[in-house]
Amino acid sequence: MIKIFTKLPVLLVAIFVFSMFLVDSFNIFTNFDFRYQSEISFIVLSFGVLLVAIGGYTFRKLRTTVNPMTPELTRVLVKDGIFRLSRNPMYIGFFAWLLACALFIGNIANFAFFPLYVFLVNKMYIIPEEEALGKLFGSEFEEYKNKVGRWF
Repeated sequence: MIKIFTKLPVLLVAIFVFSMFLVDSFNIFTNFDFRYQSEISFIVLSFGVLLVAIGGYTFRKLRTTVNPMTPELTRVLVKDGIFRLSRNPMYIGFFAWLLACALFIGNIANFAFFPLYVFLVNKMYIIPEEEALGKLFGSEFEEYKNKVGRWF
């Protein structure tokens, strides 16, 4: 069960979202609000959903695994489309989900979750995925890594 949690990024995002609402319920820090807060939150969330959907679609189109639990089953190194801009657009999309949630809730304390998210995603998902891709694709992956940033 623990392995599933650590290998499914959407569960990590769900835990972060729950934690953001929990932090807000304690009113530990100052809340904020601004004009069009809900609308901007929705736009940021939509952008994140789009990134995740485009990334997933690209993987499916090339008939390779989208499952972070089995990076060794990758059949092709995805370098086209959105993956020309970032090696991990889906994790950026999840980050956008968290940003949308933080903006919607309007509690400044929730912004402390972002560095933790980046740290955990790098450690639990990206580094193991990159190690598997390095073994599978060797110099092709190294060349791709040198051209395209991990996050941007």
